[in-house]
Amino acid sequence: MSKAHKILLIDYVLLIRDIEIEFKTLGHSVKKIQPRELSIDSFSAICAEFQPDIIFSINFSPPLALLASQKKVRYISWTIDPLPSERYQILEGTNKDLLLLFIHDKNEKKTFENLGLEIYFLPLAAPEKLRKPIKNKSSISSYSCNISFVGNSLGGEFLESKKNLKTLGFSREQLKNIQQWLLNFFTTDADFNNFIGFNNSSVNIPKKFFDTIQSNQKAELIDAFDGWISYLLRSERVISLEKFDIKIYGDSHWARKNLNYIGRADNGEELTKIYNASRINLDLPRIYQRNIITMRVFDVLATGNVLLSEKNDAIFDFFENDKDLITYDSSSEMVSKVKFYTKNLSKLEKIATCAREKILKEHLISHRINFIMRKYNGI
Repeated sequence: MSKAHKILLIDYVLLIRDIEIEFKTLGHSVKKIQPRELSIDSFSAICAEFQPDIIFSINFSPPLALLASQKKVRYISWTIDPLPSERYQILEGTNKDLLLLFIHDKNEKKTFENLGLEIYFLPLAAPEKLRKPIKNKSSISSYSCNISFVGNSLGGEFLESKKNLKTLGFSREQLKNIQQWLLNFFTTDADFNNFIGFNNSSVNIPKKFFDTIQSNQKAELIDAFDGWISYLLRSERVISLEKFDIKIYGDSHWARKNLNYIGRADNGEELTKIYNASRINLDLPRIYQRNIITMRVFDVLATGNVLLSEKNDAIFDFFENDKDLITYDSSSEMVSKVKFYTKNLSKLEKIATCAREKILKEHLISHRINFIMRKYNGI
């Protein structure tokens, strides 16, 4: 058995609770602190008292890397979210040899390697104790449905996009022209999974839209366009499944669409109940998530239930289409898949069984923490 370590864990909204459990299961001592405790003085006091061997955080933090270097402690991060540009740097005084980085998006690897850092691809995974089958189906009957979607409507982001465009100086008439162009683009291009945002696209945004803004405002314009398209995509796909009596959980913007909106769902046990009670669980990745595996993929499959997700190569690196999960590449194919599988329930049962077996074998949080510690130990 490897040496037990003292691990200082920086709290975060996702995964940290399960990561803490796995570190403790391996025999390590863990102290969890809030990000607000990361001032120089408070951090120094915590390190003096706890004397950690490792500082661990979700998402890479240059200031935290520097603080760890100053205390001569190894810093490990697992980046699972898109980072702002200022996170892709090494602050002066940071010892790169003390940094060990993991990322769930392969596309980020080169950026970190260019900083001279040791970095490994590490996909997301399922928390074994939270995401599991529920055998007593009567206890979740109120959640029962053919298909469900749990997620943000992106209505808030859509409204924010329009607000930002007004701030950039676009008139009401110009906004109408932008809306029409985006609707046309959405119909012809954005519905397909090879579009992952205007920054990563060969699409030529009409020059007239840039004439209104300053050259240094281009990124803001593109962000606003991406937000608008993301909203259209998610809305259109959910609406297209209305005839299958889809149940929708999320923010109140969904209620404005005259759909079967249930309300918000908590991210804990209630989410597990929804996954278990739905014949098909829908995954609608955001635009920037179209080339990664989202957390929902692992969570749903871990419960022994069926996921319907957009096709991408990252998913197929680990899962087989129509064996471990079901995929689609457009709104029309998504509807066709739902129509077929809701009439072939025995096929759904087979897919669900295969999916859970694969998760238990390869894709639990415990697998990821074991991988992290092997790399830490130089194995």
